[in-house]
Amino acid sequence: MPDSGPYALDTWIAIDVGGVQYLINAGHISEMLQLSSIEVTPLPTLPDEYAGVMQLRHGAVTLLDLRRAFLLPPLSDETSTLLQMFTDREQDHVNWLKELELSVNENRPFQLATDPHKCKFGRWYDEIMSDDTKRLKITRDNSSFNRLLIDFDKPHQSIHAIAHDVIELVAHEKQSEALALIHATRDSTLHRMIDMFDRVRRLVTELHVSMVVLLETEHATLGIQVDQINSIVRMTPDEIAPLPAGVPKTALIRGLHKNQTSDSHRISYILDIDALALHIRTAAEPSAPVLGQAV
Repeated sequence: MPDSGPYALDTWIAIDVGGVQYLINAGHISEMLQLSSIEVTPLPTLPDEYAGVMQLRHGAVTLLDLRRAFLLPPLSDETSTLLQMFTDREQDHVNWLKELELSVNENRPFQLATDPHKCKFGRWYDEIMSDDTKRLKITRDNSSFNRLLIDFDKPHQSIHAIAHDVIELVAHEKQSEALALIHATRDSTLHRMIDMFDRVRRLVTELHVSMVVLLETEHATLGIQVDQINSIVRMTPDEIAPLPAGVPKTALIRGLHKNQTSDSHRISYILDIDALALHIRTAAEPSAPVLGQAV
């Protein structure tokens, strides 16, 4: 790769699309905006990977949706699924405590998970908290969201722990004390968890919004729709490597950069601005090439 031109600059912006990180040379970026702040007009003449045209002070700017370009489901679909998952896991614990109470009233064994690591939320929580990349995709590296997830552990452990106490009390024919413990847990620990689930859903709704990056090229201004703006990355041209054998190639990926200082060793792919510009210029043509799948 030559040492002149935009790729000789050492400042890059990391973006996220579908949980994969891509880098754009900062020399091309003129502005970054929330999609919700822009009016986008769909055009039937544009290929499917385009969201439409934006009317900005630059004039009409074509908006390429990188999720569509990489054949990924819309961010709104992923967000809805995530919100529903949190609602379902909240209801699981409401039902769990109700079933514990019924088992006492009906004098029958309690069959649901007493180990907090074995319920659906516990299994999801353990996976997310042990995988930085998956957690970053959900929290958007928001400190309040990260803190909230950490704080979930204590009440979740506590609510499952009372099952052992309740079973022990029933074994000693202390049903009234067992029921009192369940009622107190419903008013305290379960109430706290419900509040935390509500806060999680509000954060997901607030943070999981598409962003638009405006790029300046020699011939035009163009826009790309992404999931998230991650960070600034310093990188010199000699740190850009070609895609290794076996990695699927697309028209938009020029190479990769692996940040060796990161504990997760997350690979970042280099977006080819020239290929983006070329494709957008020819977008209205029926024979415009398909961009292909994501890396």
